[in-house]
Amino acid sequence: MLISTKKINRERRRAIMRFWRKKARVTASFIDEAIIDSFMPAYISELATEAAFLMDVCSSNSRTNNDIDFYAREALERSVAWFKKGHHTSAAETFKSITALFKESTWSGGVGLQDLHPYEQKKVELIMKMLQHIDPSLDCSFNGLGDLALKVLTHWNSLWDENLAYAAIELMLRKEHLQEDLNPITALLCIRDMEREYISTLLS
Repeated sequence: MLISTKKINRERRRAIMRFWRKKARVTASFIDEAIIDSFMPAYISELATEAAFLMDVCSSNSRTNNDIDFYAREALERSVAWFKKGHHTSAAETFKSITALFKESTWSGGVGLQDLHPYEQKKVELIMKMLQHIDPSLDCSFNGLGDLALKVLTHWNSLWDENLAYAAIELMLRKEHLQEDLNPITALLCIRDMEREYISTLLS
């Protein structure tokens, strides 16, 4: 037989409501934490550090768009550098997504070879030689850092274990012009996805 709630006295009602309100606060807090965690790398401390740095950038009201772009680029570049330093990955989808954020060629407003430091020009030359070595038919004339990174990523199956392949992405992140302002949350999600892809390849 069902018991009408009308028969529950006032004190018992208050006890139930106190319990529910406390539980609701805990539940809301749990949901908040779950949402935040879904944006963050979960296993690799170096990537988690970069993600936390970007969260700080997001929470600052004193930064200009140029500041935000600079810090987001730096965080992405350091994340790619982590992969270059002994954590090579055959996964390339997130790297491709990052490359799409940048100008592809000088024709679309990208950086010209003359805009690079001589050391960076030498690095471009080495990357082109690497590409020509694996694909002699490839046109390796310099069209922009975005284009160079795309050529590397197109041949990622052959190049993913080469430090120079990661250097091409790093160089683009450091020097190439963005298509538009870089939202730090976009950069944060890219770092999270780098980790997810990396873990997935380790487990497969």
